Amino acid sequence: MISPERSFQLNSTDVKSGPVLYWIQRELRFSDNYSLMNAASFASAKRVPVIAVFIFDKKIYGNFLRHKLFIKHSLEELSKKLNSAGISLLIRSGDSLSLLNNLIKEVKCSALFTDFN
Repeated sequence: MISPERSFQLNSTDVKSGPVLYWIQRELRFSDNYSLMNAASFASAKRVPVIAVFIFDKKIYGNFLRHKLFIKHSLEELSKKLNSAGISLLIRSGDSLSLLNNLIKEVKCSALFTDFN
């Protein structure tokens, strides 16, 4: 069930039948990830897949080697857990909003969930 305290709808557009896109911004974990749980619950109710995406944007994450290595390791672990749940992980690098906008159109997603805004 989607927790009303932890989510909100940004518009009143009718949800179509495309996949649910889950944009990972900060939550690099599988357990206790409420945004991911909400995305999966929503997708299950609509009988559509979830596609997770992480966009490495230097404007957001910086260009520090130690931070990049931490993110890389975390994404490798997360990818294994997502795959076991039937969720694919896409990793992109560049301008977050531009890449996300293109991805939304490319996969024709029905809904977008994220962990932070």
